Parts: sequence; structure tokens; C-alpha cells
Amino acid sequence: MAEATTERGEFKAEGSLEFVVSLEEQPFLDLDGKRRYQNAKFSKVMECGFCYNKLEKTFFKFDIAIEARDAIYPFQIELYRDINSDYYDDIYFFMDVSPTEDNSAFWLEQKIDFNGHVFEKEGCSSDFGRNGDGDPFEYDGKYMFQINEYHESDFKLPSKCKIKIDMKIYSLKDKKEEEAQTLLQFLKSDEANFKIICPTEDGNKEYYVNESLIAKESDVLETLMSGRWVEGQSKEMAMNDTDCGTLESVLTFCNTKALPMSAIDENLAIFADKYNLENLMDLMDKVLSMSLAIIEDKGWIIKWTPKLKMTRTALKLVKFLRREAKTTKLRFQGRKEFASCVYNGSPNLTWSVACKGNRELANYLGCFTEIKESFPKYSDLTYSKNVMIMLEQESEWPDDESVKSTVQLNEPYWSEDENDSNQGYENFFDFFGGLNSGSDLSENDDDESLATEPEDNNEVSDNNNTMSDSNNNTMSDNDIE
Repeated sequence: MAEATTERGEFKAEGSLEFVVSLEEQPFLDLDGKRRYQNAKFSKVMECGFCYNKLEKTFFKFDIAIEARDAIYPFQIELYRDINSDYYDDIYFFMDVSPTEDNSAFWLEQKIDFNGHVFEKEGCSSDFGRNGDGDPFEYDGKYMFQINEYHESDFKLPSKCKIKIDMKIYSLKDKKEEEAQTLLQFLKSDEANFKIICPTEDGNKEYYVNESLIAKESDVLETLMSGRWVEGQSKEMAMNDTDCGTLESVLTFCNTKALPMSAIDENLAIFADKYNLENLMDLMDKVLSMSLAIIEDKGWIIKWTPKLKMTRTALKLVKFLRREAKTTKLRFQGRKEFASCVYNGSPNLTWSVACKGNRELANYLGCFTEIKESFPKYSDLTYSKNVMIMLEQESEWPDDESVKSTVQLNEPYWSEDENDSNQGYENFFDFFGGLNSGSDLSENDDDESLATEPEDNNEVSDNNNTMSDSNNNTMSDNDIE
């Protein structure tokens, strides 16, 4: 077989996604390092604030993958600021969608729309990204998406970025096809040592899987697969409580650490809860929090938010409920009153109606009233069917961004006395009476001046969900008025 050329070969897959990300307000910057240096020298202030390796920064990043027929192609989406230390620390802003595995090169065509500015590139996958073979500081470089003008003197990164990404993947011409490491191993694997049976309308379907990969993600399945149980001794088990589509999505995740976004539904939530797949729950939380405002069927999401401890989604729900309350001039006098309002609901407000009567949810959301969202904030996520969300690699994140938060409720906000459940109900409707149902506010409304108590400086970001345990102060049943 002749050596592969860097030309387009056989079509493999295509995928697209679109989302909005809100960033912290950024200052205006002079991107020309030489000019900044001269100005600093002239003013006799050598530490000019914009120089000397202080400008390298990632504004957001997360991992996705494109699923093909026999493999997945992982990418990292990143918006970052970099400097050219070889030339006066010139500043560059890049929107990067680069392959994260370099063991199997392929032909890549990309089209990125960043706030209406369209960038199109094509070439060998190994050339893309800051670690690719292309020159990252070449203006309008062949494989880099530079969003600032060359040596701009007064540039400010937008605080709201609407991003659309389209990609097509091909093999390299004349390249000998090899089995990719990301091949869906539950369909074809020499290391399979366990059989899972799932019933279908046409009979049972069998999956041969690597037991150790499944056990790493689920302590429940690890126990069942151990030799003490029948399933472990026979090296097979029947899953009669799920469907094949859900099971295949779970097995795909266990083998590749990537989850099809289109597979996220209530069946997957039930499976993740039953078998305690915490990493899977975390990926579901990320995707649902990014797309909550535009999902039509919100009922199952609201139901499973507290059960799966989906903290990002809970923060979005609190945000939407507060915005509805803001339109009525409602002031919450603490977490207890907020939880009471969530439980009692209102027939005139969209999110309030959706959350009404769910005591577990009201209890859970009450924990987030004093937690402030931090940046970046994602919203309005849409995607093609074969786009996957990937488990982040902790080594790629700073320590404070790789912490996964949990909310622990020592005592519920709600009294188990049913007579207490309607307390505050009348006052709640005094505030909400007379409103129309058309109060479902856009998620992109970033006005956070809500009529609530001042919030503590505790932050939870869509990237890391870090929160201080010191704020898990719960109230006893006797505190509910």
C-alpha cells in the first residue's frame, strides 16, 4: 500500500452544534506588543499590566466527539488568548476546534461561525489546533481561527459569543485503514469477557463487553459482576428493565468516555440512577444545563434534577424561577421561602408550573439560592444526532476547575407535616395573581439584578460546579413558617 497523501479520501462522518456562551466582561487591549512596550517604557512603568506572560488565558473549553459508523473522532472546543513571546508579546485570540488524538490522522473540513464571522479551514487533522503543525502565530494562519484583527490597538472580546460549528471528516487518500482505538468495543472486541442480554420485540440482543470497563463506571454493576453473584459466576446478565438504545449508549460511554447527546432522556436517567453511574450523570447535567431553555419536554428533567444531583441544571432552574419572580416584584426572605414558592407554584408562570408540587426538587433548589453562577455560562445548545459530549480529562483543568461538587442535605427544608405544606401559599399568589402565562423568559437575558436577598460570594460555573460546603446550612422542620 502506498504511503498516505494529505488529500481527501473516503467520507466518514459529519456533525454540527450551536451554542451561546456568556463570558465575564473583558477589558480593551492593545494587541501590538511592541507598541505596549514602548508606551510602558515612555511612561516609565515597565509593568504595563498587559505584558510579560500575563495574557495566556482560556475563556472556556469542553470536549465533544463526532460518531462515525465504526469509530468516534474526539475534539476539544476552546476559546483562548495567547501571546507570541518571540515578538514583543503580541496578543492573539483563537477559537479552536482541534482533534484531541493524534494516533490516527484524517482529513478534516471545518466551518466556524463566531458572532457572524465565518472561518473555513480544511486539511490533515494533525495540523489543526495550537499543538498542530501549523504556525499558531501566523496571521490568518492556515489551520487557526483567529478572531481578532492583526495588531489591533483597541480590541475587546465579546461578553456573549454565539458559536456554530460544522465539521466533515474523511479518511486520508491512500491511507491504509486501521482499527481505531475508539472503536465501539461492545460490538467488536477481543477483550470481551462478559455478556449482557437485552430483550427486543424480535428476541434477545446480546452484547459482549469488557467487564473491567463497565465496572469502572458503576459500583453496582461491579458488585453484580463479582464472583459472589450468579451474574458474576456465569459471566452474563439480563437487563430486562431497559431498552437496547439506552444500553448501547451506556456501553458506548463506558468504552469511549463519550456519550451521544441525543441519547439523553428519561430512560438514560433511570439507568444511571439504578446503577449509580456518576460520571454519566455529570455529562447529562452538562448537556441539559446548556440546552434547558429550548428543550420542549422539561418534565422529566425537573423530576430527575434532584435525584441525579444535577447541580448545573439546578442552578439554571433557580435562575429561571427568579426571573419569573422578578416580573412580579417578589422578594424571597431566605431559602425557606424560596423553597416554599417552588413547591406551591403558580398557574400563570411557565417554570413555576413545571416545578409545582415537587417537594424533593424544592428542597434541592433551596440549596442554590445563595450560590452565584460564575463564568462561562452556556445556553441554547443544539446539535446533530451524532455529536457526543466527552468526559473531561482532569489533567487538562486547573485543580479548582476539576472539582466536582455535591450538595448534601442534612435536613430537609420541608416539614413532613402535611399541614405545613400550604403555609405561605396565599402570600405567594398575592404576588403572582393576574399575570399571563407568557412569562417564559429567554435564557440569554443576562440581567441578574433579581429581587432576592444579597447572595454570598459562592460561585458555581458551568465548567466546574465548585461550591463551598460551608453553605450547606439546612433548616429544621420547625423553621418552616
